[in-house]
Amino acid sequence: MKDRLILASILIPILLFIIWKGGMPFFLCMLLVNGIAQYEFYSLVKRQTKHSAYPFLGLVWGAVIITFVYWAGKLEMSWLGNAGLSFFSTLFLLIYLFLFLIAGDTRNFVASLGVNLAGVFYVSWLFSFAVRLRVLPPAGREIFLFLVAGIWIVDSAAYFGGTFFGRRLLMPMVSPKKTWEGFMAGLISGFLVSFLFLYIVKRSFDFFRLKDGIFFGLFIGFFGQAGDLIESLMKRNFGVKDSGSLFPEHGGMLDKLDSLLVAAPLFFWYLKIFVMN
Repeated sequence: MKDRLILASILIPILLFIIWKGGMPFFLCMLLVNGIAQYEFYSLVKRQTKHSAYPFLGLVWGAVIITFVYWAGKLEMSWLGNAGLSFFSTLFLLIYLFLFLIAGDTRNFVASLGVNLAGVFYVSWLFSFAVRLRVLPPAGREIFLFLVAGIWIVDSAAYFGGTFFGRRLLMPMVSPKKTWEGFMAGLISGFLVSFLFLYIVKRSFDFFRLKDGIFFGLFIGFFGQAGDLIESLMKRNFGVKDSGSLFPEHGGMLDKLDSLLVAAPLFFWYLKIFVMN
């Protein structure tokens, strides 16, 4: 517990500063985070299954997604994020198909192609919406800061709620330690931190409404925890406890991103469609 708190107290302020600062430090940080998470995913696939994986190609594809998404939003050049992503994604997919054709692995072709694409779309594509949020005018920085801080608060509330009050298991076949009590603690904290965020930013961004707080609370309190369970399901399938050992007592980078991968796309599209249209 002590090591967890020490590590969090060091990493969280650094991450929040990079998000606030933006620019090249933020872009490079997002590339690094995405690359590590993708590498962990492919390492699990390679170690635990017989399916072929081409991690280098997947890592390059993931880096291209993050790069195009960031600079398209930063430079307000939508064609870069649309036509550019479409072109390179098509190119990478064709390369994958030709690689499998050359390998001639008829038994594992579909499954191997699936796990390779999963590393790109489950990690990089979903994570790209976090990057999109940061460059979304006019409140992208504040929203992304709130999202990261809110997910951390929800995760902490669920952990401590489950530790001290947990009695009934939530989904024992997926996660043997998560409880309904911890889940409810995380859900309630999600709503509380969402309304606190709206109260703080209301004067600067008057387009936020009361009902936005309800959806924000759902996104980080409910769907954020759902993202954690989705990654737990994946780890159970691979037969591992953590995606990696990058952070002592915290697991790997993918363990730190699981909630963000689900919450960020929901935040982005809700804001684009219902708030900032």
